[in-house]
Formats: sequence, C-alpha cells, structure tokens
Amino acid sequence: MAKQKYKINNYNNSSLLVENKRLSKEYKRQVRFTIVSVFFVTIVMLSSAYAIFSDVQRQQGDNTLTVGKLKIDFIDNENGMGNIVNLNGAFPVDDTTGNDTTPYTFKITNSGTLDAKFVIKILDDEEVITKDGCSNNQLSKDKIRVSINKGTPFTLSEKESLAYIIDRGNLLKDESKTYDIRIWISDQSGNEVLGKHYHGKIVVEGENLVTNENILGVYTYDDENEATKCITGDETTCLASKCYQSRSANACTTNTIVRYKTGENESKYFYVISDVGPTMQIKQIDEPTNVITINK
Repeated sequence: MAKQKYKINNYNNSSLLVENKRLSKEYKRQVRFTIVSVFFVTIVMLSSAYAIFSDVQRQQGDNTLTVGKLKIDFIDNENGMGNIVNLNGAFPVDDTTGNDTTPYTFKITNSGTLDAKFVIKILDDEEVITKDGCSNNQLSKDKIRVSINKGTPFTLSEKESLAYIIDRGNLLKDESKTYDIRIWISDQSGNEVLGKHYHGKIVVEGENLVTNENILGVYTYDDENEATKCITGDETTCLASKCYQSRSANACTTNTIVRYKTGENESKYFYVISDVGPTMQIKQIDEPTNVITINK
C-alpha cells in the first residue's frame, strides 16, 4: 500500500488549521470568562452605589401626628415615606437639580386656642440605624444638602450647633403653614460616600413660649478674667446684665447666662443660643435638649 506523502506546505497548512481551531476555542472561552467577569463587577458596582442609603423602612399607617397644640400632616410622596428621609439609590447632584427633586411635604396646623411656636429638625432615625446595624457607617452630614420651600440650600452639618433645627415659626389659632423640604447629596462628594448609609427623619416640635417674668438673673459669660469669672452662673464674680430688657437683636450675646425659674421653688441656669430682638432662645446648661424661647 502506497504511503501518502505530504508536502511541507500541506503539513504546515494542516498544523495551522489545528492550531487555529485550538486558538478559536481558547478565544471563545476567554470571551465568555471576560463577559461573566464584567457582568459580576458591574453588579458589585451597582450594589455598592445602591447601598449608599440602604434599607429605609416604609412608614406605616396614618401620617398625621399631633404635638401639643400642633397637628402635622405629612403628605406622602411617590415613595410613601411620610417624614422618613429616603435617599435610597440617590447620587450626588448640584444644587439646581437638588432644588427640583420631589420634596417632603407637610402641613402644620395650630389646633389650639392660643398662638403656638414650633421648630423643624432633621434628626438621625436611631431606631432604623440600630436595626440596620450601621451606626459606624453613617454618611457625613457635610455631604447632605437641604432646601426649604426652594430657598437657598444649606449643608445639614451647618445646623449641628442648633441641634439640627432647620427652621422655626409661629402660628395663630387655626393657622396653617405648608413646607416643602428637599434633601439631596452634595455634588462635591467623592467616592467616600460609596457604601455609606443615611437614615433620617423630619421632626416637628412645639416650642415653649414664655415671657421674661421668670428670669431671675442674667450674667455676662466670662472664662478669661478671674475678677469677673462667670461660667456656670454660680460664681460670686459674675457680672449682672440687663440685656434681656432690650428688644434689639443680639443685645444678649451667645453664652450669656440666664437664671430661669423652672418651678415653684426651683430655678436652672441657661445659656443664650440666639437673640433676634423680640425673642431670645436659651438652652439649659445641664440639660441641653431643654430649649426655651422667651418673649422679651
């Protein structure tokens, strides 16, 4: 039987065909692997972005709250979140875009028989934070922008010294006021916001409104001079002041000490937070959450 003979070029062509088939299979395998890898990485990236503000629970039931003489009606937005700040899936945007986002809308009504004052705060939702176990992974408040009724935006961290009070007002009997509050992520944020959480809520609180009749003494704060030292109000070196008798703004400077009657035979020391002229706001030294607004 005659043996088949191959020319060199036939042999080379055959070898090249085999090699090409092998390379083709290897190429297809590499392509499949690359597609799967890219898909996996994309999913991870999307998941990380979504986790910036994850797992905010939907508010259940009626969105009408009563605080003393104030009735607050939260109007559900498309997410039905009421007063729960929901930034799930949010991305940093500029202030112009942020001021056009869907607002958190609510109406405050004075249902009492006397004038009422109120404050609005944006606070951490501790209940959700605890449930989510993310207390050490919260988004910094200097990344959160806020606007009220499309006014000038501000950064939430700017309100820290005011216990995150973002606005205050007063209502006559049966008077109402509607608020549109918009909250978004600052466009100055970078990759440091990835994977962070933020769980917050909008809180409306009634504010004590009293006259200056219960002021038992006002003293100038001084922590530098021994002769006039006055830090707590108990020092015998404190200098008395009558700044509260003036209706001019800032007549009583920040940290001015006020001794205020809190009971029949009880008084507490307060620091002045702000003095806008007709009214002055003070907070109790040993209980900073106790804030009182005084009519001068």
